[in-house]
Amino acid sequence: YGPVSKVVPFGEPTFIGPWEVSADVSDDRSKLKNKAFVLWEEFMSGRIQYSVEVPCNHSNPAVDDDSSSSGSKKRSVLREAFQVAQRGNSIKACDEKEYPVDPLELVESFTKQSRPLAWKGSDLKIQSTLPLLGNGKTALNKWVPGDETLVATVTLVLKRDQTTSSAK
Repeated sequence: YGPVSKVVPFGEPTFIGPWEVSADVSDDRSKLKNKAFVLWEEFMSGRIQYSVEVPCNHSNPAVDDDSSSSGSKKRSVLREAFQVAQRGNSIKACDEKEYPVDPLELVESFTKQSRPLAWKGSDLKIQSTLPLLGNGKTALNKWVPGDETLVATVTLVLKRDQTTSSAK
């Protein structure tokens, strides 16, 4: 896909080749159960959506102001920061200091640790043809089992006009 920033900010669609890639965050854990696609026709439609569990960023200055904070106080601060972001109706309205998760990164392929449930059991060749977003190494290295998490939903939309214009 050529030179592309490895980080894709939440709420800001980015073009990667012929794909428009976007990611948003919610606390709707039911989305984690959805497959990226079930039928081949869904894949061929050019719109793929999947969700990834993302660890909350405990290095957030708003969370670490009081080093004696208990885990429940930290979770409360993270949840409040998330709710502020949601009320603003735009993730990009919140700067990194108040948003509680690290941005997703473009990944060449998922590892066993980083593969979302949505992609388990799917053909690795299909995954290798798409601009996939997932947790970066920094987020995965900081992730401790039992940490507070949110859900990032990634949407890939094939822009057919981009495909035909780039083929000329």
